Amino acid sequence: IFLPYKEQTRINTEKQEQFAKDLKEEQKRKETEEALTTCISDAEENYSSQWLKECKSQGKLSNSCIALIDMTSEEYIEKNKIPFDTYSDPMKYLDDLESLLINRRKKLAECSCSLPLSLADRVNDSLKTAKDECFKKYPQK
Repeated sequence: IFLPYKEQTRINTEKQEQFAKDLKEEQKRKETEEALTTCISDAEENYSSQWLKECKSQGKLSNSCIALIDMTSEEYIEKNKIPFDTYSDPMKYLDDLESLLINRRKKLAECSCSLPLSLADRVNDSLKTAKDECFKKYPQK
């Protein structure tokens, strides 16, 4: 005996299961993509930090650059006095904070130097290795 209602229920269940499976795969793909982006960003940040440390150890940076490199973002914000309680609009505070941190990044970029070739190669190789590890850890389909 053929029961159309039962067949339709089975089809609907299969569709729902497939939809849930597809949704889960898409979410996993997005999470992996975000993790890869974060990993690469961290590798690049570490590279920049390592490059500046090498510049510092070679004595190729000004005192103001050394002070900036040795300062955390939090310390930079504190030093440049952006007190949250003086803002009536939280979005304005966030905009000013973002501008301040962008300014810090620009100043840090200006602090760079040329390194001896062997040292530059070592730092560059560490970046390549870190990025390769990111792609192995978070493969893209």
